[in-house]
Formats: sequence, structure tokens, C-alpha cells
Amino acid sequence: MKRYKYRERKSPMMRMATRFVFAFALLGLVALPASADTLTFYLDNEFSGATPPAGTAPWVTLTFLDIVGGVRLTIENVGLVGTEFNTGVYWNFDPSKNAAVFSPTAIGTGLGTQTAWNSMSSGNDQWKPDGDGFFDFRLNLPPPGDTFTAGETFVLEWIGLGLTTADFDFTSVNGPVGKTGFNAAAHIQGIGTSGNDSG
Repeated sequence: MKRYKYRERKSPMMRMATRFVFAFALLGLVALPASADTLTFYLDNEFSGATPPAGTAPWVTLTFLDIVGGVRLTIENVGLVGTEFNTGVYWNFDPSKNAAVFSPTAIGTGLGTQTAWNSMSSGNDQWKPDGDGFFDFRLNLPPPGDTFTAGETFVLEWIGLGLTTADFDFTSVNGPVGKTGFNAAAHIQGIGTSGNDSG
């Protein structure tokens, strides 16, 4: 599987504040549907050329599953270790539909280990992490104190809205050359021996 790395000039403050890992939109290589009703994105590329998480990639996975009446998204910090934690996740939606009217519900006990979240934002081509192309959904997760940490899962569902996994098999758009066409992204912090790096 090919790996791509991109670099751009940033101030030290920007390098600390905005470092993200991304899943590439190479269907059959990175976006691997396990069946007709499951779609999984593997976030295994540190985007900004900064410090990657210390664990084995993929560090985060997003799995969309068709369920009765809708779609379930399971976000898993499968490769994070130690003090690393996930503060934000981004993904895409069918551009022929209005993402703003399709808000999910967080599911806790029995499915996800993490139930706290700061906010969920949705809107076509609205969210642009680290200078990449625009995404349609942004999940903001809690800062230290109730963080989404190594090995934890977070589950969202869209019920009664007529959606399927196919509605989420799209890529970011309108980014500069080499920084667009991603299925999903996550912001990882707490990297390194001091826990002060992010990726």
C-alpha cells in the first residue's frame, strides 16, 4: 500500500496546534468495505509531517454499519497508547444531500466506552482541519478531564432518516493540491514522552 507524506511551512505555534492524521480515499486500499453494509476508514497517515502517535497504525478507525432503521458509526482509538487522546474527528457525506439536517445521536452503555462529547457540527463542506479540504461532519471531543483515550470507542447513530453507509463514502473537497480527497481525519494529542506533542 502506498504511503504519501506532505509538508508545508508553518510557524512553531501552528505546528503544535494543528497536526492531524488522515485516511486516504483510495477505495479498496484504505477504505475497505467488509461487506455490502459496512464501510471502514483506517486513519494511518500523519498528515502534517509532525509527530505521529507512538502506537501501531492505524491509530483510529471509523466503521459505518447499516442497522435496522439507519446507520451506526463506531469510532475506535485502536492504535493510540499511553497518554494519547483524540479531540476531534471529521468525515464526509453525500454532497447531493444537506448534511446539516442529518444530526446523529450518541450511543453509550453497551456499545461505546466514551459517551461525553463537546459538540457535533454538520454542514456541507464546512470544516477544514489543518488546511486540508472541507469535511461535512465534525465531532468535538472533551479536553483533558474526560478525554477520549487509547482503546476507547465512541458510537453514533442516525435512525429514521433514510440513510445507508453509502451516504458516507465520500471525500473532502476544495483543498490545495495534495491536501484533498480524504475520507476522514482525527486530531490526536498527548503524544510523546512528555505528552505535549500532537498529530
